[in-house]
Amino acid sequence: MIPSKGGGKDLDNLATRIIRPLHEIWAPPSGFAHASNTDNIKEKGNREYWEKARNKLPKALKYSITEYRVFELPRLPDDPKEGFVRLAFDGGLQPVQFREESDDYLEKWENSFDL
Repeated sequence: MIPSKGGGKDLDNLATRIIRPLHEIWAPPSGFAHASNTDNIKEKGNREYWEKARNKLPKALKYSITEYRVFELPRLPDDPKEGFVRLAFDGGLQPVQFREESDDYLEKWENSFDL
């Protein structure tokens, strides 16, 4: 999030204002067992395994955004005065190590320049 020129917004409140509508629009599965359609699994043992795994999960958590992080970034001179928000998404199959992945990405970017 890049804050407005007049000042930032509480990041928790901002996240809530964004996460709730995304959750309602996309209804993301809270886990892999909820995402799989067992009707399409032909092999009986595999189908039973995933049905059992899905049935063990709490019913209230069938749909849920499982993780999110909010960062306030410093304003740059050309940023719009009202500020803005950028979103990045991941498939959710593995935990995201944002800082480590960002450091790796930036290092590769820096190494791509001929200095």
